[in-house]
Amino acid sequence: MSAPLPFSVADGMYLGEDFIANDPATDAAVGQQEWEIETIGNASTIAYLVTTNTDDGYYGVLRDTTAGTADGDGERYRMLADTLVLGAKGGSFRCLSRIPDITGNLVAGNNIKFGFYDNATPTVGVYVYVDSGIPILHIDSADHGDVSATAASVSTLTSGTTLVKGTWHDIRVNFWGANTNGGPSSAQMYVDGELAAELIGTGVLDNDEECEPAFQHWQDTGGADTLEWDFDFLEFFLAR
Repeated sequence: MSAPLPFSVADGMYLGEDFIANDPATDAAVGQQEWEIETIGNASTIAYLVTTNTDDGYYGVLRDTTAGTADGDGERYRMLADTLVLGAKGGSFRCLSRIPDITGNLVAGNNIKFGFYDNATPTVGVYVYVDSGIPILHIDSADHGDVSATAASVSTLTSGTTLVKGTWHDIRVNFWGANTNGGPSSAQMYVDGELAAELIGTGVLDNDEECEPAFQHWQDTGGADTLEWDFDFLEFFLAR
């Protein structure tokens, strides 16, 4: 399975983000790590939530609210643009987030992606796509094709597959192994501590296809909807 998280930078690349920062959420970068903001369609409203009294223990939360201008609006947040390749030593990524229980907020058409991937519409990477509340694990290669697996039978999800509005969900992915192209061969996705989906021995990603740590939120309801998503923390690890 993937390597354990590091105790030192000598163990690999570790990137943690808990959105505890003095930097405003409304300028060109956001969070402790100053993520670059890329607008998808029209710009979201980005804010740090005041959570101490309403969500005890959630001390840094980023809320992305889509613009309500057109279908497809949203934001992508990225780091180390197109400078990483994924090999056989493995790694992991994780995100704690929720669909806020706000009047008018929807599960349908409310989407995120996070992990190591190259673009808002990925062609390269290992990542999770939460499509209308349903988590899907992806390994994508621009050279050799894509594989994916949809979450199933998780006790904390509606019907075993769909995130619950107003509930914090912890999604974590481990990836490892060498395929014939040098990239990772396998990945597993855990939702709230339960194994939800896996791709074992099917990844064909090259070890020279570039990607980056990233996360994004956008809506595709078909209309100009204003939809919210909250991110409490993310972490990314590549073994050395």
